[in-house]
Amino acid sequence: MRMAKSTSVLWMLLLVFVSTASRGSVPPGTSIDNQASASYTASSGTSTTAGSNVVHVITQAGAATLTITKSSSQTSVRPGDHPSFTLSVTNSGSADAAGVAITIDGAATTRVVISDAIPNNTRFSAIVNAGGATPLYHIFGAAAQAYVS
Repeated sequence: MRMAKSTSVLWMLLLVFVSTASRGSVPPGTSIDNQASASYTASSGTSTTAGSNVVHVITQAGAATLTITKSSSQTSVRPGDHPSFTLSVTNSGSADAAGVAITIDGAATTRVVISDAIPNNTRFSAIVNAGGATPLYHIFGAAAQAYVS
């Protein structure tokens, strides 16, 4: 591409780049520095490079914002009916949700825990679909953050 100098027309090349900082990968307070450059051959035949100013962007701490909704397959039930309860969790925040310290089958780990108590006058039947989650069970009387798979 050749950019000609002209008295009647001003040629200008404008490039706009949009980038996204990776969620959770850059610690808050990190400086992201960016500089552009152009390399060209001048009319004298000399190879030349021109550089822009350096733009500094300081990362800010993001926050997870979890929303959980619960729905039921039935609004009223009779003895022997099998209502299904569905939980949906979304993160509309600007960072990943951090886990809490728990134990699974006696091994310490960190996980985001979504819990749902079994309602009175019902009994647990099955988890139909856990999506990408790992179903865990808390045994009545066990330590608060102790689960079994």
